[in-house]
Amino acid sequence: MSAAEQLILTVSANGYGKRTSSFEYRITRRGGKGIVAMAVNDRNGPVVGSFPVEDGDEIMLVTDGGQTIRMPVGGEKRSASRAAPLRA
Repeated sequence: MSAAEQLILTVSANGYGKRTSSFEYRITRRGGKGIVAMAVNDRNGPVVGSFPVEDGDEIMLVTDGGQTIRMPVGGEKRSASRAAPLRA
């Protein structure tokens, strides 16, 4: 089952990110109320993006000040469950 597992990266406005297995998300139908992927609070800020990633992928982030940050998606960062709190 893990060979077909896809990871979802959710990123917040304040620079926090979380990788979660796609199996953590239930399928909703018409009239569904949505699914909470990350806590929206003062520290995290609103969710700005959520997309599928693989361990070999890299992401590039651009700050408000114009600084570009490139970092790998996989590796030392562990994946977390959908309901897990973010750690600083």
